[in-house]
Amino acid sequence: NPDCPVVDSFYIDLLRQPDAGEDVDATVCAGMAVNLFDRLVDGDRNGYFIDLDGSGALTDSLVETLGREGNSYRFAYVVPGNSYCPADTSILRLQIAARLTAGIDNSFVTCEQQATDLSLLLQMADPGGRFEDPKATGALQGSLWNAASSGPGAFDVWYIVGDGALCPPDTAVITLEVQSQIIID
Repeated sequence: NPDCPVVDSFYIDLLRQPDAGEDVDATVCAGMAVNLFDRLVDGDRNGYFIDLDGSGALTDSLVETLGREGNSYRFAYVVPGNSYCPADTSILRLQIAARLTAGIDNSFVTCEQQATDLSLLLQMADPGGRFEDPKATGALQGSLWNAASSGPGAFDVWYIVGDGALCPPDTAVITLEVQSQIIID
């Protein structure tokens, strides 16, 4: 009938394509449990991990790195498909580095007017750390302690390696004893 409008309806289901994110290469320190979800880049979070190397290090999304330094492992991250779209996969490669050490604590005696390169006082320490002056005396510039700025007294300086994210931090304490300058008239 030309006088009656015709109405029809239908549904369109838009399904989002699964996204496992980008492939990732990362280095982590031995001794840390690594959650692989924290290493994903732009992926859906409803997938699962597969240990491609059969290392035995993977439980759910956690990789145990203790005792595995110097090794590299591959893990597939799979986001399941849906009724129209196939599954998507990304690969995460983890290089396990040895745990960093700040070395052993040390002490040193210096005079009030001297500067001391603290990096020369490190014992069995990994490079790449930073020195910190917990008292904020202003005497520390990089690795150089300026005893003229601190004046006499006992001062602790921390040497810290590891960023706390990729490698757990480790700290060694260097205790400086700054003695008063001897003036002879």
